[in-house]
Amino acid sequence: GSAGAASAASAAMNVFGYNRDAWTINVQTTQARRFQKQQVVLSQGGMFRDDIRHMIGAVVLRQANQIIVATLVLSTIGAYYVEGHLPSSSPRYLTTVYNTCIGCSLIYMILCVLCSMRGNHVAIECQRDMLTMMVRLPIDELAQEVDRVAPGECVAAFERQPLSKVMRLPGVGRLRSSSPKRAASSSRTVEAHPPSNPSDASAESDNGSAMKAELDEELRRSASFIQTMNKRRKAYLVYFDSRQKQWVMLNRCAMGYGLQGVHCLVQAVSYFTVAKYSMQASQRNSANWAAFMVQFLLGLVDAILLFGFNLWAEGSWFAGLVAVFGAIGSQAAFCVCLWCKQHGPSDLSEMICIPLMFFCHLLANAVSAWRTVQFQKGIEEELPDPPQTGSEERDVYYRRMSFRGAEDRPARRRSKKQGRARRSTTCGRRVALSVGDTFAVSAWLLCLVWAGVHSVHKRERVLGAGKARRLRESSSWAPEGLATDSFPSIGVLDHAGLSAYLGTELEDGRRWRAQMEDRLSRVRAALGERRARHGRAVLTEAMGELLANADWGAGLVAPPARLP
Repeated sequence: GSAGAASAASAAMNVFGYNRDAWTINVQTTQARRFQKQQVVLSQGGMFRDDIRHMIGAVVLRQANQIIVATLVLSTIGAYYVEGHLPSSSPRYLTTVYNTCIGCSLIYMILCVLCSMRGNHVAIECQRDMLTMMVRLPIDELAQEVDRVAPGECVAAFERQPLSKVMRLPGVGRLRSSSPKRAASSSRTVEAHPPSNPSDASAESDNGSAMKAELDEELRRSASFIQTMNKRRKAYLVYFDSRQKQWVMLNRCAMGYGLQGVHCLVQAVSYFTVAKYSMQASQRNSANWAAFMVQFLLGLVDAILLFGFNLWAEGSWFAGLVAVFGAIGSQAAFCVCLWCKQHGPSDLSEMICIPLMFFCHLLANAVSAWRTVQFQKGIEEELPDPPQTGSEERDVYYRRMSFRGAEDRPARRRSKKQGRARRSTTCGRRVALSVGDTFAVSAWLLCLVWAGVHSVHKRERVLGAGKARRLRESSSWAPEGLATDSFPSIGVLDHAGLSAYLGTELEDGRRWRAQMEDRLSRVRAALGERRARHGRAVLTEAMGELLANADWGAGLVAPPARLP
């Protein structure tokens, strides 16, 4: 009896030691698998952070290149603004259009630099917020997972298991699970009540599938964690898109401002080239065609840039053609005006071509303003803008979009106050980005009004000169030397207007004659006084010589050397 008891105790100890060793190996395998999964999760979190760095780094690099190019163009504009003076013989309309082009180009390039710098700052701020407040490594969750499974991986945990599991005979579970009835009932039980926690898995271990239940539970946890990471990644992308639209809009506006600044600079260089090398009388024969060729090439480059940018911005073909017409039409109108001044009737050409030139510039700048508004409308999305720095809404926003629990909280509807704040922010942004276009369009509109008034006065002067010429030819009292080109702008001159003008001219002539006569009398008086002084000096000198040669030996007193 004692030998049998000793044998049974030895067998029980062997079974206990076998099960404990097997449990220890399972725990070590589970720990290794958990550690590998944690490393994968940490690598995935690091990959999220690297993605943010790479995406925003590319944006920052591109905007830095834009700032460098815009600064170089801005230095060229400053050189033309300070040193690029037109010749003194240039007409007033050419000086006006040249200075306006330089001024608009300066404004546009400054706005380009400011928008690029602001976009760069927004991108860097987004990277800072996401890396420091949102996309963090799941250290807390992994630590909680380790703490949660720690009680089940100690030596006492093996002893707390059911006796059937502690003293499980090797191979018995396999024999029990191989029974068809047992397997069918076990499969129905598993399908009806899938295990969802370690207690269910331990219950299945009695049926010989403890290891399979543990593996299934581990796989379910892994799948759930992967889904959680994917949801968090989507939450990160949602926030990234909500911030990305800001610097994308600023980048497009900067590109539009930069292109418009280059357009105005090219137009100004064209005018400067023609004014410097074609309008000079001494160089008209040698540099005329060269200046016009430079103007043609610059206009072609300008048209290509405008149309290409319209295609890049996915704008309408009509807007692109209108911008090209504005770029080419202004130069063509200037060429026609200049050619007519040199070879043909210049009055009629100036009345038509000068307003047309300013209208083309106004049209090109109006297309630029419309394109800026379209950029702002195209970037606006349904996602809410992130709150401002330091506000309570920003903290709530980050808690809702944070790493933990972001997928479990549904998106809340924005309140009316937040909606009004967003509309106010959007309106303020649009106004700020439209300031440059407003100034440029207003400047060209004023220039167009000035050109129109100048054209109307020019027409009245031409008509007035023609009627005065006909009146002089048909009237016998009209003076022969009447200057018909100097009549004032009094409309189509009639007899009353001509009489009033001639009366004014007669009064001016009389006053001028009186002034000339007074000046002539003063000159005659001064000349007579000068002659009198000169004659007195000559007479005194002659008499002095006679008296000096006389004989004063008779005791006469010698006269003074100079007569009184």
